[in-house]
Amino acid sequence: MTERVQNRRGKPRVDTNLPAKVTAADGGFEATVKNMSMSGLLLTSNRPIPEMTILGMRLSLPARPDRRSPAYAFELTGAVVRSEPCREDPDQYEIAVFLTDMARESRSALQSFIEERLDGID
Repeated sequence: MTERVQNRRGKPRVDTNLPAKVTAADGGFEATVKNMSMSGLLLTSNRPIPEMTILGMRLSLPARPDRRSPAYAFELTGAVVRSEPCREDPDQYEIAVFLTDMARESRSALQSFIEERLDGID
């Protein structure tokens, strides 16, 4: 079961471990989504990203065979609001991203994913 992350931001946030393909003006890189809400993501990566950098991201939500729900890949855009070394691993960086743009269908899929985890459905 996924734990809830303490939420100071007003939107429910859930722990995840999803890969993300990220693009920025200076190139692309791989990251891991550590937690997410409808308003933001926390990524980890081996490179720092300056605050206020606009990122394009491609995420894939896992398939749900028990609910006949296929994997769902989508793109979204966000702005970096924090980037700092991870406490657990100084070679990695935590990158907090405020979501700025996402298609309506993607928003619905993300909402369902988050709600299922909040309800304890993994």
